[in-house]
Amino acid sequence: ETLARITDGAFKKTGLFTEYEYKINAKQQLISGLRLDRWQATDKRQNISVMMKTMPNPTASFTRKDTLWSGFARLQQQNNNNSY
Repeated sequence: ETLARITDGAFKKTGLFTEYEYKINAKQQLISGLRLDRWQATDKRQNISVMMKTMPNPTASFTRKDTLWSGFARLQQQNNNNSY
């Protein structure tokens, strides 16, 4: 607990989500959604420890970025006062 904290990584994430509902009739709806995530991770460790040995980190200062898409669609039906 007396050791100083050292930043070993940095992360950034931004996300966007949208949802749309289309009414088919009085008892059925089609619901769909789309999500976009943009993330970034940076390895800030200059050295790593392996089996009690310290060695230079091969991924030091390496930044990885990616954009991830996902989506869904579902049919919702209402019968009597219940939704399925």
